[in-house]
Amino acid sequence: MLVVDRVALREDRDAVLLVARVRASGRDAVELRIGVPAEHGAALRVSGTPWLVATLMPAMMSGRTLVVDAPVAPELVGGVERAQEVMLDWWGPRYRLERVAVQAPASSAAGGGQGRAAYFSGGIDSYFTVLEHGAGLTHLLYSASVDFQHDAGRRERALRANQLAAADLGLPLVPVSTNLRGFHDGYAGWVHGYAQALAGIGHALDGLLGEVRISAAYRTDQGIPWASHPVLAGPVSSATTTIHHVGSDARRIDKVVALAERDGVVRRLRVCVSDDSEGNCGRCEKCLRTAVELAVAGADSDGLFEAPLTPGAVAATRMRRTEAIWWHEVLEHPGMARLGPAYRQAIEAALMASGQRNRR
Repeated sequence: MLVVDRVALREDRDAVLLVARVRASGRDAVELRIGVPAEHGAALRVSGTPWLVATLMPAMMSGRTLVVDAPVAPELVGGVERAQEVMLDWWGPRYRLERVAVQAPASSAAGGGQGRAAYFSGGIDSYFTVLEHGAGLTHLLYSASVDFQHDAGRRERALRANQLAAADLGLPLVPVSTNLRGFHDGYAGWVHGYAQALAGIGHALDGLLGEVRISAAYRTDQGIPWASHPVLAGPVSSATTTIHHVGSDARRIDKVVALAERDGVVRRLRVCVSDDSEGNCGRCEKCLRTAVELAVAGADSDGLFEAPLTPGAVAATRMRRTEAIWWHEVLEHPGMARLGPAYRQAIEAALMASGQRNRR
């Protein structure tokens, strides 16, 4: 059983927080938090809906019941039933998921905000969402505490960089603080829970937003079970806050090519989440992959990465299956001719060393 209670709003210095206590069998109780600067405090509403969505997968790992001691949107009760069907099919045996019955008072919201926001981290997917699927957007959301949990200085620098990028895009950015990543990392992990957590944050901002767009990581026909798959968006939407997972109609390499044609975007990209870097380290798998993708797209990325791109660095890269898919996209793109045979050989060597030589 997983129980969510003590849902409340709290003022904390120059911020307003929506908080809840979460208790699960065999675990210490934790207080989950979603916070925004005081100027956006009116966007937060006392509701169980954000916590129902954000704790669903952990609850499925904790027993057969999810209790939320606060009103939830009536349509979400049925929605999470549909979400559970998908999650059990995708990850049931891997994480020993169990179907949970939801016990929560259902109450229709009086009416939320009309804003339309997209999550924006300054990376490939989120830039593509804003520039290619950004019609009608009124706000951007960013949570540096999701990208950099343990380094306050890194969070501040990342926030400032994304505020500058948002200004270039002509949209206000709402900073969000939360400890949901650490909570999910204690269960199945952030990669399988982040979209539900981000959807929960969107519901928490019901007083400001009526729509939230979350970037999809993969094209749907690639067959990857992932948290931001569009099939999981509808079930976690409510009558007042619609969740969309967008960008699933394009491969990552196609997104990079589209962004490379946009003035000023490449110089603003922030793809690295390493705590050892002030920007983009140029050494991690994600940085190396992006550097290669940009080169394939014919983009000038001079100065974007701290370390230079070399075939040796690419060959030494190790990747998981879900990352190898993007490297295969690069190999199949005509723009590989810009890099020459040394880089093709390096990518193929890295795939082989990672056990990911085959396309599927």
